Amino acid sequence: MPPTALVLAPLLLAAVLAVAAAGKLRAPARSADALVALDVPRWLREPRLVKAHPWAELALAVGLVLTTGWLGTAVALAAALLFAGYLVLIVRAATQPEPVDCDCFGALGAGPVTRLTVVRNVWYLVVAGLAIWAHAAGVGPASAMVGLEAAGWWWVAGAAAAAVTVGVTMHGQGSARLGGDPADDEDDADDYIRVRTPAVPVSLPDGGTRTLRDLSRERAQLILLVSETCGFCEVVARQVPAWRKDLELIDLRLLVPTEPGKTTMTEALNDPMTLHDPPQLVRETFNVRGMPSAVLLGIDGLVAGGPVSGTVAIEEFVRDIRNQLHNVDTK
Repeated sequence: MPPTALVLAPLLLAAVLAVAAAGKLRAPARSADALVALDVPRWLREPRLVKAHPWAELALAVGLVLTTGWLGTAVALAAALLFAGYLVLIVRAATQPEPVDCDCFGALGAGPVTRLTVVRNVWYLVVAGLAIWAHAAGVGPASAMVGLEAAGWWWVAGAAAAAVTVGVTMHGQGSARLGGDPADDEDDADDYIRVRTPAVPVSLPDGGTRTLRDLSRERAQLILLVSETCGFCEVVARQVPAWRKDLELIDLRLLVPTEPGKTTMTEALNDPMTLHDPPQLVRETFNVRGMPSAVLLGIDGLVAGGPVSGTVAIEEFVRDIRNQLHNVDTK
C-alpha cells in the first residue's frame, strides 16, 4: 500500500463518527435506551455523559481530519479505543439468547444486533488501526493536504470511499429498523389497516390456555412482549403499574417467552395477568423482530395499533392510547 493511501482510513473513520453523532443528537432518548439495552455500566449512563457522547464522537471526527503529528496520533488512538469498546458491547449483545436492539446511529436507524453487526464493528476497528498508522506515518488528512502535492487525488478517493462506507452502514441500519421514527409513524397513521385479532393461544399463570382473540372479546388488550434477558424490557416492565392506572379500560399484560413459573421477571412482579408464549407464536404472528414490543388489540376483534418496538416507541404508544381514552371520556 502506498503510504499516502493511508489517508483514507482517518477519512472513513471520521465519516462514521460524524454520522453516528448526528443520529444521536437527533434522537438523544434512543441513545440513552441503547446504553440500557447493551448493558453499559450504570456509571457510563449518567445523563451528562449520555449528552456529551455525540459531541465527543463529533470532536474525534474533526480531530481525525484536522490534526497532525503526535496530536493526530493521540486522536486516532482515542477513536480506536472507543471502537474497541463498541465492539465488546456488540459481541456481548450478539451472544444473548434474545435479540438485543442497537440504536448505534440514533435517529438514523435501529435494528437487532446480528453477526453482520459484529463484522461491521470489526471493520471499524481495523480502520481505526489504520488511522493510527496514518497519523504516526505523517500522512493524516491534514498532512496530506498541506505537504503532499501528489496526494491530491487521494482526497477525491477518500471522499468517495467515505460516502460508500456511510452508505453501507446506514443501509444496514435502515433495513433493520424496528420502531421507526415517531414522525414516520404519524405520516403512516392514516394508512394503518386494521386486521382481525389472531386466535393465537397463550398460557396463563395458572397453566390454563386462552387465545388473544378470546381475551380481547372481554376487554381491549395492550400486550407487551418482554424477556428477562433484554435490558430494555426491564425499563418497560417497571412502568407497567403506573400505566395500568392511566389505562383503566384496558388490560395491560406482559407476555414472556417462557413457561409459567420459569421466569424471574414476572414472578418478581407477582403479576397474575402475565401471559406465557414459549413457542413465541405471538412474536411470529406479528412479525416482531426485537424486544420489548407492544401491540394493542381492540375489543371489536381487530388489531387497534402496533406492533411498535423499543422503549421510546412504546412510551409514546402508551401516551397516545391514554390521550385517546381521555378524549373519549371528556366528550
